[in-house]
Amino acid sequence: MVRSLTATVKSKVVWTFQETGAVADTKQAKDYEHETSLANGDSAEEAEEMFQAEYTVTSGSPNQDVDLATVTNIFGDAVDFDNVRAVQIVNKSTTAGDTLKVGPQGVANGWDVPFDGDNDGVILCGPKGKLVLDNPVDGYAVNSGSKVLRVSYDGTSGSITFDLVMFGTKP
Repeated sequence: MVRSLTATVKSKVVWTFQETGAVADTKQAKDYEHETSLANGDSAEEAEEMFQAEYTVTSGSPNQDVDLATVTNIFGDAVDFDNVRAVQIVNKSTTAGDTLKVGPQGVANGWDVPFDGDNDGVILCGPKGKLVLDNPVDGYAVNSGSKVLRVSYDGTSGSITFDLVMFGTKP
């Protein structure tokens, strides 16, 4: 059995910004898109493993700790990431104030590499928001001392559901 993985991470922003004035109209219209393609493999700009899950955090159970050395892929195999090339988290709540805190947040063996080694680091992801960490060339290292991604509830509705997907390499 041969497995192969390819992935594309995209972000796109389209806008029109204009002002109608007495002298002349001013308008700017732009379309900005960034795309990263990951081929199958374990070198720069490649990935050989992925993980995807949907989680719910609540006011009563506020923390989802994802150990990047023990997640399971779609085939039921344990995945032991040693480098993560891309991560996307999507906050599925539509309720104002339903924010996710993403980062090591002081947890033991917190995955602090994307946070410049700050084990208390956190990024906020608001309702209907997404957080994308995309580092296709160098990736973000995972090791025994930096391997747990914590996503925490910081909301108003009582629960927040989110999607998590990541691509990377294994030892």
